[in-house]
Amino acid sequence: MQSAILSIMSRSDLFRGCTTQCHQLIADRLQFHSFKPEATILQAGHSDRALWIVLSGQCRVIGLTQDAGEIELAQLDPSSIFGELSFFAPAAHRVSVLAKTEVQVAQFTRDDFDRLAQSEVALAHQLTCNAATILARRLQRMDELICRTVAEARMAHHSEWQEFCQLMHTTPDRTR
Repeated sequence: MQSAILSIMSRSDLFRGCTTQCHQLIADRLQFHSFKPEATILQAGHSDRALWIVLSGQCRVIGLTQDAGEIELAQLDPSSIFGELSFFAPAAHRVSVLAKTEVQVAQFTRDDFDRLAQSEVALAHQLTCNAATILARRLQRMDELICRTVAEARMAHHSEWQEFCQLMHTTPDRTR
């Protein structure tokens, strides 16, 4: 398992710029899990504070809507990560992640990250910057998709779009 995780880490955007020694420091803190097809790995509404790394197999990211029920938002392949939103900002997961095939994942808990950060500040900084880059790319793709969707709808829902934009660019109340 150790060689598999080190190989995945060398290909994952989350660990870009990290040395083999740093990969090993992180790998020593990971928890490994296996899931059968259709098993739930991460449940919408729960708030586990962990980053998950797909080691083998494929996962499905599922969103829930009132009208359409379940919608597959993405598929995750080996070296993909998920769980980063709740990892950095404690909140309930907005999506579920299910095993599409037999899946092996590694879990890096926020507590383990915090302990690592106490002794390896530069490494924690690198991981945080890499995660921010991943999140920024996802937000850019989401912006493109929303803009295309709104344009195709010929601005039929212009007021909802403006409300969404306002919410995206305001700071949430941190007292909740």
